[in-house]
Amino acid sequence: MSHDLVPYILFLLFIITCHHYFKNNDEIPIFLVVFNILLMIRLYALEEGKVDWIAFDYKIAFTFDMSLAYAVSKLICLGTSVIVISYLFFYKEKEGKTKDSKETFETFLNKKKTIVIIGFIVFFLFKLVAGNSLGKGYSFLLTLAFNSFIILFFLIFYYSKTNLLTKIAYGFLFVVVAYSTYDPYLRFQFLGWGIPIVIFLAKDVKPIKKSYLFGVGGTVLLVFFSIAGVMRAKDSQGKSFAELYDKGVTSILIGNDINFIDGFVMLYQIYPDYLEYHLGTDHIAILLRPVPRSWWPGKPVGGWHQKFAEKYNIPEYNTGISPTLYGVFYGEGGSIGIIVFSILWAYMLTRIKLFSESYDRNLQYIIKGILFASLVPVLRSGDLAGDISIVGMSYWPLIVFIYQYNKFLKNINQEAVLDAQE
Repeated sequence: MSHDLVPYILFLLFIITCHHYFKNNDEIPIFLVVFNILLMIRLYALEEGKVDWIAFDYKIAFTFDMSLAYAVSKLICLGTSVIVISYLFFYKEKEGKTKDSKETFETFLNKKKTIVIIGFIVFFLFKLVAGNSLGKGYSFLLTLAFNSFIILFFLIFYYSKTNLLTKIAYGFLFVVVAYSTYDPYLRFQFLGWGIPIVIFLAKDVKPIKKSYLFGVGGTVLLVFFSIAGVMRAKDSQGKSFAELYDKGVTSILIGNDINFIDGFVMLYQIYPDYLEYHLGTDHIAILLRPVPRSWWPGKPVGGWHQKFAEKYNIPEYNTGISPTLYGVFYGEGGSIGIIVFSILWAYMLTRIKLFSESYDRNLQYIIKGILFASLVPVLRSGDLAGDISIVGMSYWPLIVFIYQYNKFLKNINQEAVLDAQE
């Protein structure tokens, strides 16, 4: 396939997924296509010479040129095409009634109100006091659970029937604490609660109006995400917000935050000449990730650069230039790996969608928001197990909340059956 066809394929996929969105109010396929379209910004910036290739010394003599960039852009387009077409093939409408209602959700949320507020305060203080002294391992990722409590706290605030003064106090506390998650070195954190809340707030908006809301909201989040990246630079100290904003927008226009073409070009030269395809073991590593290395010294390492360093006995680097999720699939089995795993992931995404729709619109859209927020680090992925661990550490309290809610619903149904029998 010629690279010249890639823009036309993406345009066709965009039209198809737009039709699906307006017909079914399902944003997942169009989100996957838009991600690929954003990657073209980086490709064209490289093509026009507006930006240099990413510079990081892995002690490997990589070649960087546009022929390789075009090759990997075709592979990413292949992955996007397969995952979107497969998703539309597996897609089905929700069948039957929802298992809950707005009233039952509010009742359960109110029952857990005290626990949520305690968890909110505890994790806020934990992040405030210990967050900067925990390193970058799992102990540091423990602070990510704060995302779940921010979302749950927001729901309490949203459904609150208290007086205006109490609501203002709730709102002020929410804004102050949410701002504390804006971390240049862990940028997913503020997206982890921001995206689910935005999607929840749009739950009753019609698709056409929602597309405008998502366009504006997505742009704002992207700008602040980019500004957080700019703030990592040493010369950002003391700069005004206007200066950081200008740098952030410029960074978006040249694709600095979406330099996945660069990452895939590196990975493309590693497999299969220097490393063998993993044949699914990167996915199995998701289950092995929580095992401490002190318990299992020989536990497989994560990203390709760590695997390369281990095999060829060179210094190991923690820095990884993400090759996208499709790059991970390529490392699993080349082009065939991209096709196979894109199909499997499409099936998984449709199952999560159906699971979310078994609930009324309230919890349903929180789950959908979590899915979209989770796709941000996962689609960027260079270390799949590590990125999934970020998602898991962010949302385990909400997973527990949903599990307990299901038990609550089961008890209600059993009581209803007993009442009917009497």
